[in-house]
Amino acid sequence: TSLKELESPEMLFLEPKATSNTFIPEINDTLDLLQLYSNQLDNSRMPLKEIVPTLTKLSSQVNGLTQQFSEQQVNDPELQNIIEHLNMTIRLEQFKFERGDYV
Repeated sequence: TSLKELESPEMLFLEPKATSNTFIPEINDTLDLLQLYSNQLDNSRMPLKEIVPTLTKLSSQVNGLTQQFSEQQVNDPELQNIIEHLNMTIRLEQFKFERGDYV
């Protein structure tokens, strides 16, 4: 006996639902990049203009992560809190960097 629903062509195009585990690698990558950014800021011999690409990449990563989380509608308040905290941290760093706090 087979399930006729699983044989329908429409079933071939269904995307698997995202789970919390879907986001863990991206969150780890973002945290690693945040650590690199912090290390770059601590390096007094590194010009600030060389740090800009790292901050830009951080912003892009967290924007993608936030958008993906919202689109996938994952019901995980703890994960949502982590992503929101990452988002706020990176926005704050962008503001401080642009304001000239690290000059």
